[in-house]
Amino acid sequence: MTDSFNAFGSAEEAERARLNYDRKYKDLEPEYSVDYIRDWVRRYTSLMDYAGGTLLDAGCGIGDWSVGFAREFDVTGVDISGVAIERAQARSSSINFIKGDVFNLSGSYDVVFCRGLSVFNRPPKNSIFREALSNLLNLTAKLFVYCVWTEEPYGERYKKGDGSDGWYKQDPKAITALFESYGDARVRVANNYLIGEIRW
Repeated sequence: MTDSFNAFGSAEEAERARLNYDRKYKDLEPEYSVDYIRDWVRRYTSLMDYAGGTLLDAGCGIGDWSVGFAREFDVTGVDISGVAIERAQARSSSINFIKGDVFNLSGSYDVVFCRGLSVFNRPPKNSIFREALSNLLNLTAKLFVYCVWTEEPYGERYKKGDGSDGWYKQDPKAITALFESYGDARVRVANNYLIGEIRW
């Protein structure tokens, strides 16, 4: 972990992001059922090889995936949005939900699951992407799982309705090359999800 790392660049940007996420999560309805998540996990990841262990849900939002993991794992969910954490806590009292910056955590988890963190909305060669990844890997004992929506053509950005740039379309080959520099890597694309794993 690097204590000085700020994924948003500055304290002001971090606070702006937190407020934006608070607004987003205020009325957001749960998107995924527990059965969907459990089926998805078994079909596309190696997570169940580590059932019974500890799992960190990095950027847990209102807790959909944390709740889905809780039958097989001792789950900790963390998010910078206090609104998201309050709503997640209302859904489950057995999960340790923390309001805070995942990049300022300490400790170790058997599995770190990362789905759609905004810090990774950039090319994998970017120094912020790489520093964020290294920070999360420092929390990981056995398995790191990275999941993000993507589509061809890879390496470009989505265009929003107003013509502005949206989410970066991650390239499986670029993610594979990066992940292989850290450990035993597996990267696949399924139903427009890029799912990358690093195992030790």
